[in-house]
Amino acid sequence: MYDFLIIGGGPAGLAAALFGRRKHLKTILLEKNNEVGGHLWHSYGSKPVVDYPGFPEGITGYDLVKRFREHAEKEGAEIHTGEPIERIEPWEPGYRVHTGQGRYFDALCILIAIGTAPRRLGLPHEKEFANKSIFYSFNSPEDFRGKSVLVIGGGNSALEVAMGLKDTASDVKLLHRSKFRADEGLQHEFLESGVPYELGVVVTGLHGENELEAVTIRNLETGEEYRRQTDALISCTGLAPGAGFLEDLGVQVNERGYIITDADQQTNVRGILAAGDITGGTARLATAIGQGVTASHTAHRYVKDIQIKLPQKA
Repeated sequence: MYDFLIIGGGPAGLAAALFGRRKHLKTILLEKNNEVGGHLWHSYGSKPVVDYPGFPEGITGYDLVKRFREHAEKEGAEIHTGEPIERIEPWEPGYRVHTGQGRYFDALCILIAIGTAPRRLGLPHEKEFANKSIFYSFNSPEDFRGKSVLVIGGGNSALEVAMGLKDTASDVKLLHRSKFRADEGLQHEFLESGVPYELGVVVTGLHGENELEAVTIRNLETGEEYRRQTDALISCTGLAPGAGFLEDLGVQVNERGYIITDADQQTNVRGILAAGDITGGTARLATAIGQGVTASHTAHRYVKDIQIKLPQKA
């Protein structure tokens, strides 16, 4: 029986694992992917992270994740990758977590830190091209060297991706359905970079045999459509929560599907906490880490209260 079981190996989960061990909780972290780090690994792996305090020169997502994991494991946290969660069931005095590997883990307190998943475009044939010529994250510009690339989106990630491809792709263009919604400083940097962009448009069709060869683009104001050839498309159209597996436990989510918590990261279900992007709000690295730390303190209080009430071994 573990004291504290964390589902999700992003920044919130790793921070919770570290501080859980600092609180002397028997702590385990389960991550469905083969690497921890979440979006910090998959979307910012080779890019410098410049909005996290203490690294004025920047640090790559890969290096920052490595430090987070090493620190948590040095404190004694168990970290298991490749462990997708199938279901969670009450198992007094806590919960039993079943994974896709056919294993289960018992714990007194659970933290849900699964983050969010990239939102799909919802277009015919998208699944056929996914991760071959349509991508939802960006690791290295070298993956697109010499290719023609379209980037969809108007937030921070989209602008950063488009600028990051400027020197390696044969050509890159950014498409967005409305006004930019990225930070003002980043918008200024993007406009200064000279990367071509087109606003007020959406991609309505995907064309190709085994890989994407062209897309259909529609002007939202005029309704006119045209086809553009491209080798790859990177979608940065936002993130979506995926907390459906918690439905049987009765964990409350808001109208957008994000888990509702109080200031201590507690959900409406006893012993179930949530932290990071899955709770909505400001999707920032520092915010996720802060919530993970708060959750570990809440878990400590909760576990110690349970242990006081449990029958003592002779």
